[in-house]
Amino acid sequence: MSRPRALAIALAPQLLALLVLAQPWFKVSMQVDGSTVELGSFDGATTFAATSPIALLSLAALSVVAISAAKTRIAALIILISSNFLALILIAPMILQKQISALDSELDRLTGIANTHGLSNVTVTSSGFEYLWIASVSVTIVLGVWLLRVSKGWSNEDKSAVGTPRAGSRRVSKAKPESSIDLWDNQRG
Repeated sequence: MSRPRALAIALAPQLLALLVLAQPWFKVSMQVDGSTVELGSFDGATTFAATSPIALLSLAALSVVAISAAKTRIAALIILISSNFLALILIAPMILQKQISALDSELDRLTGIANTHGLSNVTVTSSGFEYLWIASVSVTIVLGVWLLRVSKGWSNEDKSAVGTPRAGSRRVSKAKPESSIDLWDNQRG
């Protein structure tokens, strides 16, 4: 598979993961005097602060893969795979358990003194975007491994591009100039 097509395929789930981070993942509400009051809606980047830098690191690694040679490309793919795998094993359990302890300061601000005495009847509902994030990060890992295999064929593309002359370039003869016109042509080329 060609480099541009493979990179476009690998870019899609990474962009989806970054887009999903900005969507509301959790809604926190509580019962007050028999009615439900929504305290706030929180996106993935706010709830799990490590997700955004990891998503940006993945995009940077894929950018390096797009412009680099074999050894650098392999190192960038390893960074891409390992950072997404680390994010998945650290953050996915917290998502599945709805562990939103990172939002304590936000909840303090929203509830005031009630939070210091212990909130009761607090409900955390999820929107489903967090599961889409888990899926897109998992697909990114699989595509990163796939790119490691596919990119071995790109070495031939790199070498063939180096030896071919560019369009519009002129070949300069290495023969000894015979006349002043030949000397002029050799100096211009």
